[in-house]
Amino acid sequence: MSSLEEDFYDAIMDTIYAKATDMIAGKLAEQGVLISKKQRKIVDSALRGGKLEQLEVKGPRTGGRATYSVVMTAQDAASLQVFAEGVIEKMPDIMTAVVREVAPATVLAIRAEYRKDLRKEVRAVRQFEKRLNKRWARPLAELDIVVELAERLGEATWFRHAEANKTENAASVSAMVTLHSRAIRAAREIGVLLRAGYPEGALARWRTLHELVVTAAFIHGKGEECAERYLDHSCVDACRSLLQSEKVAEQYEGHRPPEDTVAAWKEEYERALARYGDNFASDYGWAQPYLDAKKVTFRLLEDAVDLASLRPPYRLASGHVHANRQAPWSDFSNPTNVGPLSGPSNFGLAQPGEMTAKSLALVTMTVIMLQPTLDTLVGGYALAELALETGRRFDECEEALIHDDPALRNRFGVDSNVT
Repeated sequence: MSSLEEDFYDAIMDTIYAKATDMIAGKLAEQGVLISKKQRKIVDSALRGGKLEQLEVKGPRTGGRATYSVVMTAQDAASLQVFAEGVIEKMPDIMTAVVREVAPATVLAIRAEYRKDLRKEVRAVRQFEKRLNKRWARPLAELDIVVELAERLGEATWFRHAEANKTENAASVSAMVTLHSRAIRAAREIGVLLRAGYPEGALARWRTLHELVVTAAFIHGKGEECAERYLDHSCVDACRSLLQSEKVAEQYEGHRPPEDTVAAWKEEYERALARYGDNFASDYGWAQPYLDAKKVTFRLLEDAVDLASLRPPYRLASGHVHANRQAPWSDFSNPTNVGPLSGPSNFGLAQPGEMTAKSLALVTMTVIMLQPTLDTLVGGYALAELALETGRRFDECEEALIHDDPALRNRFGVDSNVT
């Protein structure tokens, strides 16, 4: 089956050869010879074979048999070249017209043809996910428990603060609860990606979880004033987004923010700069007073909370967020490197699963320490133990997968007799 591009090219060439055939037919007509459709095909075939200097067509529609010769002159060749160049010059417009004409019918054909294929694909994906979840059932279940317990402990801290109606650390609690709820949501998203067989996507979401952990730990260590600065910094990001929206509003009609909204955010932004200084407008301006640096970066926040040891996996995760050229080993769900992997994999779940459990336990403990009780402290200790156990379960499952797969054993140099 030929492609549309091949058909398009053939149609262009047919047009040029048809013009050349018309020229030859015209020369024959001048000699009183009218050639038939069959004879035109003979001429066309001769032209495609490169016989342009002299062509012979036998059996004309005249009385008797005769041979007629047609000579293509330099002027004829030049005329044909001008015609061909004109066709080629119009190709972009012709192609645009073809695309617009053919695309609607192509959409209908794709829907009809691919609907059956998609059903097969859905069945194959479901079968794969069933196999994956069977093999990784225990660590995935352990991760679910970690997420559920972390959520309950965070809620307990928030409810305790609300019932006490305290105001002395309201900003800290508000910031921590917000960060913790986002961490819970990120962990749940990671669970979905792991069950679907997308460990790199899960690690990319862990990157967000890690940023939440570092931010919460930093705010907790610096206190209420830092929490207030963090909360007030929301106007910086909001104002930037609004300004960007204004710039592209002409291109995307209907996306212009309401004027009163823009004015309100700009006013709040100016108040924040007046209160905290111009450096507050930078990405991590809220953390500026607590770090000895002209420009605050996330890496400095990591160092400040003693989580720099997680920089390597964070950089690995960043490679699956940005469009950077990745190192061969970064595609950890495809260790045998059989080619670029565009679909799911049942390998590589251990690292994102383990790190999600540990990071979630860490951010939850940070929240617990805002309003610690004996119950939440015990719960936090249990959560930490569960997170460690979850990591071990993930590692054990991946080791078993390597042991069971000959290609993976060869890739990692594992003896099949070792148990």
